[in-house]
Amino acid sequence: MGNSGEELDGNVNEATTVGRRLRISTRSGRIDVIAEDRADIVVEKAGRRVEPDDDGSGRLTVTSRSSAVVARVPLDTDVVVGSVSGRVSLSGRLGACGVTTVSGRVTVEAVESFEGRTGAGRLKVQTCAGRMRVDAGTGRVSIGSCGDLAVSAVSARVEVDSASGTLQVRTVSGRIAVTATAEVPQVRAESVSGRITVTLPAGVAPVQRYASKAGSIGSDVPDGGDSQAGSVEARTISGSIRVRVQED
Repeated sequence: MGNSGEELDGNVNEATTVGRRLRISTRSGRIDVIAEDRADIVVEKAGRRVEPDDDGSGRLTVTSRSSAVVARVPLDTDVVVGSVSGRVSLSGRLGACGVTTVSGRVTVEAVESFEGRTGAGRLKVQTCAGRMRVDAGTGRVSIGSCGDLAVSAVSARVEVDSASGTLQVRTVSGRIAVTATAEVPQVRAESVSGRITVTLPAGVAPVQRYASKAGSIGSDVPDGGDSQAGSVEARTISGSIRVRVQED
């Protein structure tokens, strides 16, 4: 398969124009993917194995054990990263991206869509133009803006500044704080023992359903009787629920 048995020596740079899809796999070591106004894909640092797939899809695959990997790619490149314990950074404007880590911090600047799986550590996404899905163990999930979002976490804290689409968040423990910006909000938040805070745009009147066995419930948003105006559901066993109107 391509260059599967070759290693890059010294500080050699490997450049290729095989396409706009990149897959990186490491055990440990930092991974940096930088999207730039360029036509080729360049992988830097010593001791990297670069092997274009032979399936005709134009995907470049990079594997490493413990050293850092730096890849410079064209704008809107699709990227998939897998790491056991390394830190992952995706900067610049990328396409459809996915990151899987056991532990380690993940930071993402701007993507078209995103799927993330983390065992422990912090995941931070600044901007996702489309759909997002996140499965997290422990740590913190912070999202700036996104379209549709689904988050499932064990004990991670989940914070969403702006979701313009359907919003679903589930945790066992860990605080949930989300802001829905859609004119017809569709929000569902569930936690066993975490506090839930939902912020909605002014003027909306969705159908609301809340339940908490041991925590308080409060809403500043008028309750609507028509599901076409949106719906907000929040459930927790021992945490509180607070629904409020977004301030100007």
